[in-house]
Amino acid sequence: FLREEPHVGLARRLEVDALAGAFDDVIEVSERFHTGWVRAGRPRVNNLGPAVYAVAMVHGMRRDASARRRWVDLAGEVLRTPETIEGASAVWPVALDALLDLDLDFPDRALARFAHDPDAVPAESPWHQQLWLPWYAGAWAEASALTGAPGLNDRLARAAAVARGNEVVQLIIERARLVAGGRSSE
Repeated sequence: FLREEPHVGLARRLEVDALAGAFDDVIEVSERFHTGWVRAGRPRVNNLGPAVYAVAMVHGMRRDASARRRWVDLAGEVLRTPETIEGASAVWPVALDALLDLDLDFPDRALARFAHDPDAVPAESPWHQQLWLPWYAGAWAEASALTGAPGLNDRLARAAAVARGNEVVQLIIERARLVAGGRSSE
């Protein structure tokens, strides 16, 4: 049923492939997504924002700053409310930017992005933002471990509670626990 509007179906694939590290697939599918979105009249639909921003993250991880900027700008065009990217209740933009910062070896910058601990995201955060909480928690845990944040054991336990049910993020948190090694503080 998405034959005439393929970008709708491709959006979820972009998100999943970006988080799975299938970057070549993301790049290929992103162009098909963009073509379909343009052909559909460039609709402003908030739930397409994470997919577009995930493409921006992938370009950042591939060290292509101009392509990243293009897709960050495109996220602003796709969203009905572009301020979502910078909002206080933002979850997916922070998670994706923090994952990029971690990949670029900037854990301090990644940790600074989190306006809220994962278990303290404001209740007014829209439900679709809440779907990204496990990834937000995983990036927060990893950045916390790499920077030796205070109360690290508590942070890792809290992140694991938020990410329950997401086995991939649980592995990220466990890796953070191992990376922290003897660095943890109470």
